[in-house]
Amino acid sequence: MPPTSWYRAAALVLAVAALARPAAAQDFPTRPITMIVAFSAGGYADSFARIVGARLGERLGQNVVIENHGGGGGNIAGANVAHAPPDGYTLLVTTSSVAVNETYYKKKLFAAADLKAVAIAAGAPETLSVKPTDPAKTLADVVRAGRTKPFDYASAGVGTASHVAAAYFFKILAKIDPVHVPFQGGAPAVNAVVGGHVQVLVGTLPGYAAQFRSGTIRGVAVASPQRVAEVPDIPTYDESG
Repeated sequence: MPPTSWYRAAALVLAVAALARPAAAQDFPTRPITMIVAFSAGGYADSFARIVGARLGERLGQNVVIENHGGGGGNIAGANVAHAPPDGYTLLVTTSSVAVNETYYKKKLFAAADLKAVAIAAGAPETLSVKPTDPAKTLADVVRAGRTKPFDYASAGVGTASHVAAAYFFKILAKIDPVHVPFQGGAPAVNAVVGGHVQVLVGTLPGYAAQFRSGTIRGVAVASPQRVAEVPDIPTYDESG
């Protein structure tokens, strides 16, 4: 899997419990809809859910309630939705981790077949970043440092696209073995890096765009075919060799 193919790895998925049979279209919805986000508040999936939830509520004339059930790389939220009544009133907002975790975990509380995909609603590139004070200025610097002294890196959780892409890059391409530190979402992961508790951050671009622009973290590489217009100073993985 070449780095540029990671661009669509961080897809956002909306799903419901399988065999959902809502009431006739003219009667649905008759009560509030719940969108369960598979990660903690403040990250990529959560921000997207709140934007879509607000617009969906306006269109349907019903309240859309956002609930964050972070943890387990999205499996906790996935199980909650998979076991919810299949009536269309409980939506799951997750990432491509729902597919990764189908084979990543030997024991789960649900299977992907227990969910029915509604839409692949968005996609964004993965990024690798550090604190502004970190001596590593380029991706080559990060790799070089990892060969002399293993570092740790934060992600939004085990089995997320960020974790899988980073593990592939570090272990298969760069031949280094940093320590993965998973969190319940992108927001706590970036806080750990900003606070100096973890050295490197891997995650989906929209979740950290504000921090890149403010200089709270420094982007080292972005996994997209070309540089992203909103953060033009971050080179692509290809540019970084």
